[in-house]
Parts: sequence; structure tokens; C-alpha cells
Amino acid sequence: MTAKKLLFKNSRSLKYFIFRLTCVVFAVMITSCEQNPTAPNEPPKSPGYQEDIYWSSLADSPWPMNHHDPQSTGRSKYLGPQNGEIVDSIYAFNLESGIVIGVDSTIYFISTLPSKLISANYKGEINWELSLGNESTTTPIVTKDNNIIVAKSSLGKITSLKSDGSFNWEFNNANEIWSVGLSIGLDGSIYFIDVESNLVSLNPSGEENWRYQDGRFLSTNNAALTVSPDGKTLYIQGNQESLFAFDIEKKEIKWNFTSGNLISSPIVDYEGNLYLVPLPALNNETDFICLKSDGIIKWKFTYATTNYSIGNIEPAIDQLGNIIFGFDTLYSLNYTGELNWKIGLSDNEFVTSPIICDVNGNVFIGTDNNSIPVVYCYSSLGYKNWEVSLPGERATGLSPALSQNGLLFVPTFRSNYIYIIK
Repeated sequence: MTAKKLLFKNSRSLKYFIFRLTCVVFAVMITSCEQNPTAPNEPPKSPGYQEDIYWSSLADSPWPMNHHDPQSTGRSKYLGPQNGEIVDSIYAFNLESGIVIGVDSTIYFISTLPSKLISANYKGEINWELSLGNESTTTPIVTKDNNIIVAKSSLGKITSLKSDGSFNWEFNNANEIWSVGLSIGLDGSIYFIDVESNLVSLNPSGEENWRYQDGRFLSTNNAALTVSPDGKTLYIQGNQESLFAFDIEKKEIKWNFTSGNLISSPIVDYEGNLYLVPLPALNNETDFICLKSDGIIKWKFTYATTNYSIGNIEPAIDQLGNIIFGFDTLYSLNYTGELNWKIGLSDNEFVTSPIICDVNGNVFIGTDNNSIPVVYCYSSLGYKNWEVSLPGERATGLSPALSQNGLLFVPTFRSNYIYIIK
């Protein structure tokens, strides 16, 4: 029997059909991978899981700016100290800024009396110092080129330095700059608020891009800008209003939200939701608030407090989307605003520093306990891992920083030392 060939009347149509079918299958495979980036043997990621937001203009270092990143998450991708042991200290008299870390394992901070930017290594040895005028309180930024951007607060200047302390450029703003931290856009633009409530943008070369004045913008040293994950919106604290959302491209306010003054800048999660801590009402109920990116309330968590410090006590958000905040009690909320756990502090003890966390969700806080600063580490489940007292100091200060090798750098406020804990 002779085999017969299977013939098609239109071979070109068949080839076109097969080509289109192959493209569709390939597209479906690619889409599936993008929608579920989890590896085959990896369990699905929980709702609220926080992917790290890549920021091209910022140094790829352990802690490049105030409270770690432009979204102010306070979250490190490294594991923090396990032992709770002070291994060294750095003399930093009257410190009023947070700590940042460059790509070369160098830490930077500002000592106030006299005011100077200080570069040191992980052993606490000083590399170099730069005078900043009468006083400066703004935490520096380390850019992708390992340049350090610092404010000379009382002189109203923004200065860029190389990592060896040599000069890049300086911008004279005329008005003083006291905000707790500078911020940076995806394109490398530097943003800050001055004492006249001007929102100012500089390009990476130190030239003014634009400025926008609104007397409702908070201009004190508690003010700090945060940025949306797509880099298109700045979030600005208000004097009476809680928060303004500012469109960077259109240079206009998109919306504002009012629920009392905020204790700190908001934090922003991977999906663009915002978390606000209005100034608590003592012995009365207060709401911790989650907003969607359009300014609409997503959920509230009601709590009460009897004691707090009017400092910049920024919350933190861990990798699983749990939010940690507190005053006389430390709270952990899940991504939908439900309570995970709460820990009451001792009598007359309250949180005095921004809260930060490590890659495993361990939480690090600084408190004042009858005028003795204490640093605590709690696990993601709310168990105390360790505590360290800092006798002789006034209080824990602005944002601590975590290094890539498990060191915690803790600034004190208007006191004597930075402490290195492992």
C-alpha cells in the first residue's frame, strides 16, 4: 500500500495559523510568569507582601537616607543584630540627625556643637569632617554615585560632596532648611521644604528646577517628604491639614487629607498605600490611618495613649506588610489593619525614636525610661529578643541604621554618642 501525503489547500494559511498560535502560547507563558514571580518550589507570597522598590538615583547601600528609602519604610534587606551587645561608640556631641551608610561601608552623620558632617567607618574611626555653619539637623542622602547631599540648615545651603569629602557643588537657598531629611526623585532631583514653606527641587548638578510655595506646608524639623513608588507624587505634611499629595510633573496639589497634625512623615507601601500617625490625644482614642493613593481612607485602627514624645516617631513596615508603631505601647498591625500584637512599655516609658525593622521582621525601637534611653529588639511575633540601656545619655535620637553585617547604629539626641550594637 502506498502511503499518501496529507495535503492542505493553503499551506501559507496553515503556517500563519501555527505562527499565531505559537505567539499566543508564548505570551500566555510570559504573562503567567509576571503575575506569579514565585519560583516553582517557593510558596505563594501573602497579600500585602512588600517587594523592595528599586530607586535608580539612590545608592545601593545598606541605609542611604533618612529612615532608609524615599517611601520611609524603615525596612532593611539585611538581618539586624542578634546579641544586643554594644561593641563600640562614636563621639557625636549634640547629635540631631539620623544615620546614613554609603556603598563603601562608611557612615555619615551630623554633630551639632560645632555643626559638622562626619564620615566614619564601622569601627567608629573618623575619616573626615566638614563644617556646616552654626547648626544643622537634616539627615544627609547618599546618591547612586556615592555622593553625599547635606543641608547646612542655618545657612540655607544644600551641598554635594564626594565620598572622600571633596566638593561637588553648593546651592544657596537663602531660606533656612530644618526638615528632618532630604528626599530624592527617580531622576536624581533633590527635594526639600524650607522655613518659608517652599517646596524646592534641584537637579543632580545642584541647579534649581522649580519651587512651589504654600504656607500650609509644614516647615519645622519634624517635616519630611516621602515619594510614591512610581516617583510621580510627593507627600507633604501640613500645618493644619495632615497631608498633601503633590503631582511632580504638573507641579500642583492633587489632594489633601485632614485628620490633625502628623507625628511624622507618612510611610508608603509597595502598592502606594499611605500610613499616617496623627498627633495622639492623651487619654483619648486616636486613629492610626491607612489611605489609598487617591487619598481615600482604606482603614483605621483606633487606640489610646497616656504618654508620648513629640518627636519624629516614624512607623515601619516589614516585608510581610505588617505595620509597627507606638508611643507608650508598641503595636503591630497586619496589612488590613487588624492587630497582630501589642506590647505595653514600662510605667513612664515611651518610644522616642523612629522605628525600623530588618529582613526577618525584627523590630528595633529606642525609648526613654525615666530619662534613661533604652534600645529594644522585638521579633516579628512580638517577643523581646534583647534590650540595651544607654545610661548617661539624654534620649535616643533620629533614625537608626542597619548595616549589611548585622550592626545597628543608634544615634542619641542632643547627647554624646552614637552606639554600635551587634
